Parts: sequence; structure tokens; C-alpha cells
Amino acid sequence: MKNWITQTATGLFVLVAVVFTSCEKDETRVVLTPISTPTLTASTTNAGVLAAGNTANNAATYSWTPLAFDVSETQKVGVTVAYNVEFAQAGSNFANAASLDAGNGATKTFTVGEINNALIRAGLTPGKSGQVDVRLRANFSSNQEPLYSNATTLTGTPTRGNCMPSAISKAPPT
Repeated sequence: MKNWITQTATGLFVLVAVVFTSCEKDETRVVLTPISTPTLTASTTNAGVLAAGNTANNAATYSWTPLAFDVSETQKVGVTVAYNVEFAQAGSNFANAASLDAGNGATKTFTVGEINNALIRAGLTPGKSGQVDVRLRANFSSNQEPLYSNATTLTGTPTRGNCMPSAISKAPPT
């Protein structure tokens, strides 16, 4: 009886040892490190009066240098950089910024309605000309801080009654 218990215990010990020592992780972890920050350029610095009848017309096009990483394209499979253009009252350091989705390309054209809504959400008074600071926010991972571009300035006069459904949201705090 003692022999049977000893053999069973030894066998279980050997089995457990084999199971725990035979597993190896064969994955390669790639750590993405951006090697540059995006640089934002605008097609205009003056959007003018954002008239209610022109909501579908193009108002401004923003272009930027895409975020670059220190790994090859094949190593960053499945990594998508999401860009947002943020609008905030000039000099506010992007407090209470309005954010427009810019997709994952390197350029985005916004309509009069989208810019009008962003200017109002950023705090400009309808019917009064004002300035907003505009910057690009680049997100590439949920566990990394976003990267920001240089800021540009946009002057415009938002109008009431010019609201249209859009992807405007409040920007997350910086």
C-alpha cells in the first residue's frame, strides 16, 4: 500500500514538473515608440463668417505628417493611429476644447457646419468674430498618452442655427 502511494505521488510530481517546465512563450513583443510628433498645417487661417446656408460647403482642410514609429511596417501590424483635430479658445491652453474626428489618414476637410459647431463648443460667441487655437491629437494605443502637434490659429465668426449632426465631442483633458 505504501509503495502504491509513493509511486502515485512521484508520478504526479513528475507530471506537474513536466507541465510547468515545458511551456515557453514564443511571442515577440514589439514596443512602439514614436520617433516624431505630427506637424499640423491648415489650408486657411480665416474661416470667415460661417453662414447657416453653407453648412455642407468645405471650410478648412487640415494636413499633417503621419506619426512615425521606430519599427518596420510589418512589426506594427494591427496598429492604427486615430487622429482628432481640437479647437479651443485662443490662449486657453486647450481647456474646454472641442474635438473633431479626423480619421486615420493624413488629411481631413471639415465643412462649414462642422467648423461652426466646433467654434461654438470651444466657447466663441455666435455672431462675433473670434480666434481659436487648433491642434492635432494622435492616439495609437489605449495605454499610451496621446501626442499633440503644434498649434495653429483659426479666425472665424460662428452663427446660430448653423448646427448640424457631427462627430464633435469635448476633448479629453490634457
